Amino acid sequence: TISRDRAVRLFDAGSGAPKGAWLTDEPLTAVAFDPRGGLLAVASTKGLLTVLTVPELTFVAELRGHTDEITGLAWASTGLLYSSSWDRSVSVWTVEE
Repeated sequence: TISRDRAVRLFDAGSGAPKGAWLTDEPLTAVAFDPRGGLLAVASTKGLLTVLTVPELTFVAELRGHTDEITGLAWASTGLLYSSSWDRSVSVWTVEE
């Protein structure tokens, strides 16, 4: 889960038990898991994209990709990350560890 309280939280799907947490500097608005596994992207109200490992929640990369709130994230099976924003743009990103 992500929240405007700036936290990324992972839970066990079967039991609901907390599995980890990571705190960002900005309120969060969107999250997407890489379908190839191992990564997730989170997006902020101020246009920041952050990539973390799963399940460790360690920092991989960060980019201020938009000038306004990011409204959506989608990760393609090819590894490309798509983001949309209130700045009226859609961007495509290549994420490398």
